[in-house]
Amino acid sequence: MRLRSPQLLAAAAISALLLAGCSAGPDSSETAEPSADTYSVTHEAGTTENVPVNPGKIVVLDEYAALNMMEIGVVPDVVFGGLSSEVGAVILEEEGVELIAAPTMILEPDFEAIAAEEPDLIVLTTPGATIEETYPSFSEIAPTIVLPYEKPWQEMLELTGQAFQREEQADAVATALQKKLDAVTAEAGSDIGSISVLGSFQDIYYSPAMINPMSLTLEAVGFTRPQVEVDGVPSGASTTAVMFSAEELPEHDADTVVLMDGSIYNAAAVQALPTFSTLSAAQNDRVFLANGELWSANFALGTWWVLDDIETILTSGVSAPLGTIDDAIERWDALQAAIGS
Repeated sequence: MRLRSPQLLAAAAISALLLAGCSAGPDSSETAEPSADTYSVTHEAGTTENVPVNPGKIVVLDEYAALNMMEIGVVPDVVFGGLSSEVGAVILEEEGVELIAAPTMILEPDFEAIAAEEPDLIVLTTPGATIEETYPSFSEIAPTIVLPYEKPWQEMLELTGQAFQREEQADAVATALQKKLDAVTAEAGSDIGSISVLGSFQDIYYSPAMINPMSLTLEAVGFTRPQVEVDGVPSGASTTAVMFSAEELPEHDADTVVLMDGSIYNAAAVQALPTFSTLSAAQNDRVFLANGELWSANFALGTWWVLDDIETILTSGVSAPLGTIDDAIERWDALQAAIGS
């Protein structure tokens, strides 16, 4: 482990996180008692009693967990690319962290490959219900911490800080994000109008639920949402997204429409719907294409990214480019600078 100062099965895995929600993990725990060199962590899959205070080697099974750790100054030694995250790959390379391509690692873990890394600590983002089956096998290899997927950014930082005994660093990140949010909200002023956020993949159309972390950020800035999105109930096990049919698209009209794009997100599919051109946002050139991965992210950079994009939306009279993968390093560096200020 390195500490820093506080400064398509892969598509199926992301889809599982996005649409299936994240059920609570098993009520299980490691049996070893904590010592002076270990501590206890309660997480998404139960309680681990023997987390090493200074693990020699941290192996992380997905890029989202790695970014959550790195934002509070804990840099993993090896990361398996369990989510095939584009932004994760860019930032991990920039930070010199070894990334091993492993698009099946979340839904179909390769326990032999994990064990071969001889980890002292395993960390991953919960894949949902399947963690009940896989967590015991992870724990046989090394103490394991399972981070949540869908939490408000304040809670996500608090939980991650507690998991790694880096509460002060997590507080610094939270302060940086709150300052950014306050600045964007002040810039927005009052009555900034309505916004609709729409996505599509695998012939499914959806809008992020109001309890989605990104939705909470939009609400905090002062945007309203179409009533159908406010009233929408996540489908089935999903706690993240509300599905809608092509015929229901006009109900999602708003002053501004954001379409999630890139990676597994297909903005063109929404734009191709026959009624899309009838939306007032389309007619008034107020449709913005956003990086779907970052607008759906569960790490602090995602919140920072959304706030950066909101600034562009607020200052643009018509559609304008939002952040793309080419902006990842610049925005990562800006977040790190804000944390250290």
